[in-house]
Amino acid sequence: MSTLRSGSRIPPFSARPDLNLDTSRRWRRCLQDEQRLNGAMQHLHHCYAKSAVQVPIDDHYLCSIETNTPSGGLP
Repeated sequence: MSTLRSGSRIPPFSARPDLNLDTSRRWRRCLQDEQRLNGAMQHLHHCYAKSAVQVPIDDHYLCSIETNTPSGGLP
């Protein structure tokens, strides 16, 4: 069995700052996406409340048109 001193094993996680950086970037991006998704859900909450049909996140523009038009949509 090889040891770290022999150099035949992969170095520990902290010995590769490029991997650490890449992983932390990926984690941060994932966290930001999750926060953005949560924020979008809260922002679209009035659409969910007014409509029996669930409005997807991607339909934000359509959602805002439906809720802002005086003639269309539920009161």
